[in-house]
Amino acid sequence: MDKLVKWISPRGTVDFAVKAFGILFVLGAMNWLRDQIEHGPNADAFFNNFWEAAVVGVLPALLALALIRHLNDLQKSLEQAAVTDPLTGLPNRRSFFGQATSALPDPGGVLMMLDADPFKLVNDSYGHEAGDQCLIQIANLLRTHLRSGDVVARLGGKEFGVLLVGARREDARAIGERLVKGVHLDLDGLPAPHIVTMSIGATCTSGFDNVAQLLSVADTALYDAKKAGRARVVFAANTISKGQTTAINPREVA
Repeated sequence: MDKLVKWISPRGTVDFAVKAFGILFVLGAMNWLRDQIEHGPNADAFFNNFWEAAVVGVLPALLALALIRHLNDLQKSLEQAAVTDPLTGLPNRRSFFGQATSALPDPGGVLMMLDADPFKLVNDSYGHEAGDQCLIQIANLLRTHLRSGDVVARLGGKEFGVLLVGARREDARAIGERLVKGVHLDLDGLPAPHIVTMSIGATCTSGFDNVAQLLSVADTALYDAKKAGRARVVFAANTISKGQTTAINPREVA
């Protein structure tokens, strides 16, 4: 039924007109067939039956198409809202799991968990509106520095997830070095621009086929990044049991 509704739903003005004419043609054919059954040789020509049906059916046909298009647009909006973070416009956690799971079979890649710091200070000092603006700026930062094929989402709160599809460790390092510099908040009510940096935990995806497992490994590396002083990338070893990490401090190369 969903496929039928999507097929019937008009896609633009021309498609609307074509489908409206198609409905009227069907109505005309049905009216002609009825006339043939009732009156036989004395039935009106098809053209006359078509216009007779069109006069009666044109308004219902247009209303039906308009309603179907509205319902289809509404369904698309609801589907989009279900996988989108309303504040930042980024995909949400649910969407991240779906997209990342689909991308994992590709060879190579790096998954990152990012956390804003010190974000609580922004909320406590300047209010939640400033915190919201901070999250929006972080989302824009991610859009700016990530590639078109990468998967990015707001996982919740001040945490973001990124899957660098097919990226090498060196690629992820270069991207991470830019992201950890964070954003500069310059809002009304702030005495001076406030810098919010990013801590990043990362893991190579090779050998993994489970997004939840990857996020768990990256989360451990993120904890190590914060413990080591924040504003840095920490890579976790792919072997979960060992839990080895190597730190990269971009501030040294900035």
